[in-house]
Formats: sequence, C-alpha cells, structure tokens
Amino acid sequence: MLFSGSVDSGHVSVYDHDEACHVSGPPSSLYHFGNGQHIELHVNGAEFSGYDFASGHHFSGSVRGTRVSVYDFEHGAHFHYSV
Repeated sequence: MLFSGSVDSGHVSVYDHDEACHVSGPPSSLYHFGNGQHIELHVNGAEFSGYDFASGHHFSGSVRGTRVSVYDFEHGAHFHYSV
C-alpha cells in the first residue's frame, strides 16, 4: 500500500497510489473516489476502528510509533505496515 497526502484530526486528503485515486473528507465520512464508497474512521488516541462500505466489513487497529496494525474483519486477519 502506498499513500501520500495529509491527515489531521479534522480532514484527510490522500492519494491511493495502488488504486490511482484520491481518498478525502472528514475521518468519520471519508470518500474513496476509486470505488465510489465511503469509509467511516473513528480514532481514539493510538487506537482506531471503522467500517468500509465497499467491502461491507469493519476494521480496527492501532498505531505504535511508525508501525500500524490493522485487523480486517473481511479477511479475518491482521496486517502490519510501517509509515
């Protein structure tokens, strides 16, 4: 996964290089311009959770320094990334 852009507490504006499209909006109602679906994202400190309307499944995760761990309920698996 490769994203570039900016993220702050009130707005996300990133480019998804794998899907060649933008993802933007307030975290609670992001819009993925590639698949035309919304993504809900709720952040509580270093923990986050949400719902991907494209897949119809929830996700959750955490951020620890430069490491991001995501549990994808659609696949029933954890995914780990470095930022």
